[in-house]
Amino acid sequence: MNILFVCTGNTCRSPMAEAIAANMVEGLGITVNSVGLFAWEGAPASQHSIECMRKIGLSLENHRARSITQEEFEKADLVLTMTQAHKDHILKAFSNTNDKTYTIYEYVGEGNDISDPYSLDYKAYENCANELNQLLKSASKKWRSKDPE
Repeated sequence: MNILFVCTGNTCRSPMAEAIAANMVEGLGITVNSVGLFAWEGAPASQHSIECMRKIGLSLENHRARSITQEEFEKADLVLTMTQAHKDHILKAFSNTNDKTYTIYEYVGEGNDISDPYSLDYKAYENCANELNQLLKSASKKWRSKDPE
């Protein structure tokens, strides 16, 4: 299984989701990546994102922002976006998306958006990381129940 997380710039939310999810599925044969809809190619993860992940024993030190491409989208078995607006953008930009594209909240059976902490204080990033961690715990139960070919 190949999971792709999508946010706006690929420097805050989706890299944190990627790091958290990769840690949760380690050894299960599941690949996890992240991209942005409007990423500045090669930009590092935001400093607060790096600090939040370091605090829970994960690293974003080597993360570099990437924009979503047709190839990246096609490789994904599951695309999880941070917001409904991200999902709507993907549904318009790519074909054959309905059966594999969800907001994270939608995927776990709830309805909401992950707030963007970009340019806010550390606490906003920490809240975002905690929210992602809780949601991905629920999501990972679904991944573990599927054959991770």
